[in-house]
Amino acid sequence: MSIVTAELNSGNAWSAIRTGLRTTLVVFVALWLAGWSWGAAAQETDVAGTIKQLESAGKLVIEGPDSAPRLYVFADPNCIFCNRFYNMAEPLVRAGKLQLRWAMVGFLKPTSMGRSAAILSADDPLQALRANEAKFNANAEQGGIAPVQQVDPSMQALINRNFTAMQAVGGTGTPTLLYRSDKGDWAVRVGLPPKAWLNSYAGG
Repeated sequence: MSIVTAELNSGNAWSAIRTGLRTTLVVFVALWLAGWSWGAAAQETDVAGTIKQLESAGKLVIEGPDSAPRLYVFADPNCIFCNRFYNMAEPLVRAGKLQLRWAMVGFLKPTSMGRSAAILSADDPLQALRANEAKFNANAEQGGIAPVQQVDPSMQALINRNFTAMQAVGGTGTPTLLYRSDKGDWAVRVGLPPKAWLNSYAGG
């Protein structure tokens, strides 16, 4: 009789353990989901704040009409994938379907900082950017304009801030894009996007 009682008690104990585990799992999942939501909200705040920083610096290279969907693009002048993005996006820009705001960084090669500085310090930064991309050497993976040999310290600091801003939103390489999601908030996309995605974003 005592053996039966012991077995029943053991069964009750295991039942209690299983119930406890289920409760713990439910609580864990609820907390994880809540944490994910907070993280998403924090990320949105960070992206919006990053955009404000980029705008306040006043050194974005802008092309395309204000009425078009906007993309912020972190780009290195020696980045072959940035060059491919430029060639993919330029027809949409020239058709008035897309606005790009380029935030130049300089980390891929020793000449990256000098080329970014050459673009941003040019009399016409947009034409300098276009020349860099039009003359891009794909075999050597380097931009088409001559780099500045002695970069002004304030310009170097600005380009470095752009790089820090890119990292802050999760950008691990170039191009890193900041775009409006379907919900209207700012989101991040790292790397060369599919052409279909870009066309869709531009309303094509």
